[in-house]
Amino acid sequence: MVSQLYRFVCEIMLQDYLITFIRPEDEYLVGIVETSYIYTPTLFSQDYPHVRRVHWLDKIPRKTLSSAANASFGSIMTVFSVDVHLKEVLKRLET
Repeated sequence: MVSQLYRFVCEIMLQDYLITFIRPEDEYLVGIVETSYIYTPTLFSQDYPHVRRVHWLDKIPRKTLSSAANASFGSIMTVFSVDVHLKEVLKRLET
């Protein structure tokens, strides 16, 4: 938990791309980081005080990405780099 929080606070930068999985739709949501780290225990709840604002660009169906990209995005880590498959993701956003 501490290492993930460190990465969320210190390693994610402005204009970085973010990808999160939406299980019910079997899609990835792709966005761009708009702010630095913000500590605000009153925005959502005291359980989720660590925040970064994100501009969400679009959704990508999981089945449209390669097996390698899907395997990479299935990492057990909450925060990890997707640089290896970023070109593939951006290409899907264009279509």
